[in-house]
Amino acid sequence: MAELLVRRRQRVHRVRRRRRLRRRLQRHRSREDLGANASALGIEHEGYVNNASWFTDAMYRSSAALTRHLCDQHGIPKDRAHILGHNELPGNDHTDPGPHWNWDYYMQLVTSGGGTMLGGSPTDFTGDGKDDIVTFTQNPEADVYVAPSTGSAFGGAKVWHDFFAPGGETPLSGDFNGDGKDDIVTFTRDPEADVYVALSDGSRFGAASVWHDHFAPGGEVPAVGDVNGDGKDDIVTFTHDADAKVYVALSNGVDGFGPASVWHDFFAPAGEFPALGDVNGDGRDDLITFTQGSTADVYVAFSNGSGFGPGQLVHEHFAPAGEQPRVGDVNGDGKDDIITFTQGANSDVYVALSDGARFGGGQLWNEFFAPDGEFPYVGDYDGDGKDDIVTFTHNADADVYVALSNGTNAFVNGRKWHDFFGLAGEISF
Repeated sequence: MAELLVRRRQRVHRVRRRRRLRRRLQRHRSREDLGANASALGIEHEGYVNNASWFTDAMYRSSAALTRHLCDQHGIPKDRAHILGHNELPGNDHTDPGPHWNWDYYMQLVTSGGGTMLGGSPTDFTGDGKDDIVTFTQNPEADVYVAPSTGSAFGGAKVWHDFFAPGGETPLSGDFNGDGKDDIVTFTRDPEADVYVALSDGSRFGAASVWHDHFAPGGEVPAVGDVNGDGKDDIVTFTHDADAKVYVALSNGVDGFGPASVWHDFFAPAGEFPALGDVNGDGRDDLITFTQGSTADVYVAFSNGSGFGPGQLVHEHFAPAGEQPRVGDVNGDGKDDIITFTQGANSDVYVALSDGARFGGGQLWNEFFAPDGEFPYVGDYDGDGKDDIVTFTHNADADVYVALSNGTNAFVNGRKWHDFFGLAGEISF
């Protein structure tokens, strides 16, 4: 009987609480600027403005995915002039999301291709020395389209796999069996955290199979690179939390990645933009992180083949908050450089070249490329050994533009290389 009484009292309490909440909501609505609400799309989050623990990485990622989808569907620019907090709307008394909401990280997720942080991932699927482009539809069909490079344009898009990386998964690419043709990989990100690989035969991807049964769960950030220098790409995951550990699972080149082990115990905590690249040209990919924010520092931890060394500050101001950093060898010297796309009104592209130990001063290499709403990337699309830049407009036109590296100081001859590839909501690179 006591239990029944408690339940009845709980029910009465819930009814009264709902009434109070309705009255409060009505009062708030009466005070708000109805014009702003009527012309905006609102997303509600559960939490308290004075308690940062409510703002989990899973919340940031799911919210950013929804915001990105709404922007794509309604043609809304993905910038802070159009993506606002409730407290930033005129004529209201709200304080949410509050001072603990990490806007830099949130916008990074919104603008970085499906919430996937893509610093660099090779895409020479045919093995001819020229990088191609790929798009993952991420819808129920989960098709994978590839448009091979001819050296001066991307050819016709064809389905290379008819079910791979459905919505919610994180697809990447790399040469996992060392045959010179890049393959595709997807991280399921669910509680099982499986990793599937589909190998390229030069004209399509084969059947997907599990290469690891638990890697990069939840809000971790996966990446691909050859960290031990054996010619086969491995998988890396940044826990991207307060612990900021980095795990590596090495490819056996045949059918799987080995056990995951910690290769660094603190690198690229939450809010930073992690990536991989061979900064010193020794054939082993190193860790890179862009702190973004106001300091915009860049740190590198060099690989010794079995672990990563201590993080070293290698640039003091590059790719601040709101910009899109990438990694690639733009001058063809065998050492990966860093690139950033400012987007926004200027849409400049800056490069800082690697000297093997650190990056030099940032230099303007293109004055207008990849404005807001587009997704920029890097790759050697003409096969001259120097990485170029590409951008996917991800709008109704779905155009793809390329500007080629001259190897010295500029990306030149920017023009359309494909007139329909990478629709809104897809992950393209």
